[in-house]
Amino acid sequence: MKKVVAYCRVSTDSSDQANSLENQKMYFNKYIKENKEWELIKIYADEGITGTSTKKRKQFNQMIKDAENGKIDIILTKEVSRFARNTVDTLEYTRKLKAIGVEVYFLLDNISTADKEGELRLTIMSSMAQEESRKISERVRWGAKRSMEKGVVFGNIVLGYDLKGGKLTINEEQAKIVKEIFYKYLYEGKGFFTIGRELMEKGIKTSRNNGRWYATTIKQILTNEKYCGTLKQGKTYIPNYLDKKTKINKGEREFVIIENNHEPIISKEVFEKVQEEIKKRHRETVKDDCKRKYSNKYAFSGKIICSRCGRSYGVGSTKKLETGAIRRSYRCRTRVDNGNKTINEKGETYGCDADIIYEDVLKECLKDIIKGITKNKQEIIEDLEKTIETTINKRVKKEENENILLKKKTEIENEIQKAIELCIKGIITEEELMQKKKDKEEEMKIIDRQLIEEKEQQEAIENKDKIISKAKKIIEDIVNTKTISDEVCKSLVDKVIAYNKSTFDFYLKGNKGDFFKKEGVLLYNYHGKG
Repeated sequence: MKKVVAYCRVSTDSSDQANSLENQKMYFNKYIKENKEWELIKIYADEGITGTSTKKRKQFNQMIKDAENGKIDIILTKEVSRFARNTVDTLEYTRKLKAIGVEVYFLLDNISTADKEGELRLTIMSSMAQEESRKISERVRWGAKRSMEKGVVFGNIVLGYDLKGGKLTINEEQAKIVKEIFYKYLYEGKGFFTIGRELMEKGIKTSRNNGRWYATTIKQILTNEKYCGTLKQGKTYIPNYLDKKTKINKGEREFVIIENNHEPIISKEVFEKVQEEIKKRHRETVKDDCKRKYSNKYAFSGKIICSRCGRSYGVGSTKKLETGAIRRSYRCRTRVDNGNKTINEKGETYGCDADIIYEDVLKECLKDIIKGITKNKQEIIEDLEKTIETTINKRVKKEENENILLKKKTEIENEIQKAIELCIKGIITEEELMQKKKDKEEEMKIIDRQLIEEKEQQEAIENKDKIISKAKKIIEDIVNTKTISDEVCKSLVDKVIAYNKSTFDFYLKGNKGDFFKKEGVLLYNYHGKG
């Protein structure tokens, strides 16, 4: 008795195709039982799976595995296109099966791999099946594009909309969530992660009805043009109809874009502002990363501030002198970006006239400062102790002030939130919201500064002895410095205010980078030679 199995497949899971699958099973049952030399072992069936690739066909792959394990002598299948629409796969598997003594018989095509001419006929038939698959793929793609051009929506679930009959209609409850996400990002200044966390804390569900909001999910919502009424389709495509792998369209294929296709949840103005804000924050992140990377590269990197425009100096040119020494310059970023100071017809000022500062000049200044400290060490320590003592004694703990400031801050936050809610409901305009938010944020900044001052005052009172001890330690470290290396500059100098090429204010800090006053511990005004 020959151990016989059958393989059948349909490419969709619709009810019609399901009936077709059942019909195939009934046919094979009857066909095998009519042959007395055959024993029906199993019918393998893949439902809703394309034939262009065998990778996802679980039943097909199980059948091959069973054949390799000696459980099968003959495989029956209706036709070549049911077995595979890929010539390479068809020949590969039939050859593999033939090598282990397993015959594959294609009933409607009347092809058996046991026959001498079987492989030739099989190659022709499988090539025809593959070509038919290619044509079907092209027809499907063409039809889909024509539908897209008519405004028929393809794709996944979109939060804020219901998709019915290829048309988007607003889901009012979900639309509120979408609006909240946009306003939190644009008007509250919150990031993807923070917005997601706050939504989870509120117990708000995602479009897939789960409570997990990822930062990537928030970004996808904020960058989805559907929310401003624009339909953009063709964002993904399948370059190879055989493997069916989807790729992101980065311009390789033409997009289908229809403006005002459906009712928007967010105005185009808000959507465009959000896109600009996303780009801006990305640029700032990259800039900050670069700043962190290079901020400590040279002796005075990030430490020099222009007294004229307030911007920092960046590293300029580096020249090798005839003596072999290296001379490095620093230039005001405003002057680099905008040139020399100019005033336009409206009286607006651009650029800056700041001088170029040379590193060797700054190091000479620092050397003179250290000499001065060494010479007058005891006097400086005594003056410093008196100054710190006097300053701290004038500070009085005002806990009630802090509570009042915190209460006022909470009130302002509530006012901003109420304004956002009013804007979402359409009671006030976006312009009114932005102005309200701007005014309240200015009030918030003032309160934050006052809170910082209150905290610093209290810390100073509680740590008076530590502050004095630290100041003494700073002076000792400076005095013990022998050479003005790049590392010494980095460890001693907090910042340098540059007035011109030879006049600077030096703010010094401790050897661990901590300091008493926010702007530095010791201030030295140096008039040197540039």
